[in-house]
Amino acid sequence: MGSFLKYANPKDKNFTEVSDRKAMITGYMVLVMLAILVMFILLIWLRKKIFDDAEMVDNLAWTPSDFCLKGNCPDFSTACDYSNKSIEEEVIKHMKEKFEAEVEYVNVSYDIENIYELMAKE
Repeated sequence: MGSFLKYANPKDKNFTEVSDRKAMITGYMVLVMLAILVMFILLIWLRKKIFDDAEMVDNLAWTPSDFCLKGNCPDFSTACDYSNKSIEEEVIKHMKEKFEAEVEYVNVSYDIENIYELMAKE
């Protein structure tokens, strides 16, 4: 900023008045503001592009959670006794009746919230 306020010719060390350099100072300030604006627009565009790419990668990467049913004893069951076998039978029966889908594997997990908390800490 000091270079805008005081300007001297290196050969004769005479200072130029600010009023004589007002157009040049204004021009520099406009260029600085344009550079900041362009960088802001590029930052927004880059952020959107990164999020879109991350979403595409997430959609292409299949994980077990893409095919999981989560819940306590299934709501569709009235006879569930919380045993692994009973829950497995109820899920397979429900998927066949409601969605006409074949279930390849049922993994019954209890209270896995603490696992997600540990994974978030990592």
